[in-house]
Amino acid sequence: MTTPTDQDLADLRASVRSVLERRGGIESVRRVTENGPGADLELWHTLATDVGVAALVVPEEHGGLDAGPAAVRAVGEELGAALAAVPFLSSAVLAASAFAAHAGHPLSTRWLPQLAAGRIGTVALTGEDGRAGAPGVRAARSSQGFELSGSAGYVLDTEFADVVVVAADGPDGPLLVVAGPGSLRREATLVHDRTRRLSRIGLDGVTVGADAILAEGAEAAATIEELYRRAGAALAADAAGGARMIHETAVEYAKQRVQFGRPIGSFQAVKHKLADMFVLVEAMSAAAEHAATAVGEQDPRTAALTTAYTLEGYLSVAGDAIQVHGGIGYTWEHVCHLVFKRAQLDEALLGSAAWHRELSAAEMLAAG
Repeated sequence: MTTPTDQDLADLRASVRSVLERRGGIESVRRVTENGPGADLELWHTLATDVGVAALVVPEEHGGLDAGPAAVRAVGEELGAALAAVPFLSSAVLAASAFAAHAGHPLSTRWLPQLAAGRIGTVALTGEDGRAGAPGVRAARSSQGFELSGSAGYVLDTEFADVVVVAADGPDGPLLVVAGPGSLRREATLVHDRTRRLSRIGLDGVTVGADAILAEGAEAAATIEELYRRAGAALAADAAGGARMIHETAVEYAKQRVQFGRPIGSFQAVKHKLADMFVLVEAMSAAAEHAATAVGEQDPRTAALTTAYTLEGYLSVAGDAIQVHGGIGYTWEHVCHLVFKRAQLDEALLGSAAWHRELSAAEMLAAG
């Protein structure tokens, strides 16, 4: 892995921010999510080809940057601040990490260069109801390899994906199965966060050969655990970026909104709320940095705890921003509305804050 310098990370942030600003900011998000396909694939192509966002965790020998968790955090915070509707978490973090963990496998040799170039992948980890830590797909041996059954919920971006990695319970332990989207039954999941597309996928009757197995047994189990940690750290970065943006928005509104002949930011109650929000935003940024560092250092206890803190913090900041804005913050047209719903999904997707805390506690008890 190539460790980026502080200047490398600053340049990466600046490049991503420049692309997002040229794309049109929040209004472009609204156009894509309300009247378009639900994901900004043109923006994703630009980020992949011009900045290399899709290649961050892909090994260099497969055409990637191998830049590590710090780079993922830098990009994640910028995308979170823009509420960008792109398949960063599903493809650049989850799918690329799944294949990179088994970089010598023929399936990885095939897919890693394509993912680095911007093709889209996703990973199905959860149960039918989206519950983390419990795959909903089962695999039974058959004459042709494995017959799959069951379903997985809360799967990101399946309608745009070229490849899907599925976690399954096999006869001898966990499996990671690589499937084409054409072999899956997909049902869109209605969620109030329109910046992300979720689906429930069914695999009843799908048969795969041994050549579709990316990993099995202890190797698959270790990879699944690592994917949850990487997803948590990426969501923490998204939360930190979104919280900083909406706090800055609330501060500007408090300067401009006049009540009783004075800007509302001059009232003590509003000042205190904005100050408390600022302290929490700064703490979230530090926690997101620690989450990324913990992933790189294979420290699951710290990764889980800092992820939980950041996800809960996002909900708190988003809710306080609505209070500062008053009635307008509740309207569909205001950015507070989008941020609060994204914060809610961040906290529920791939492990709630409570689930991450339970992981941290389990690691602590195991360590004695």
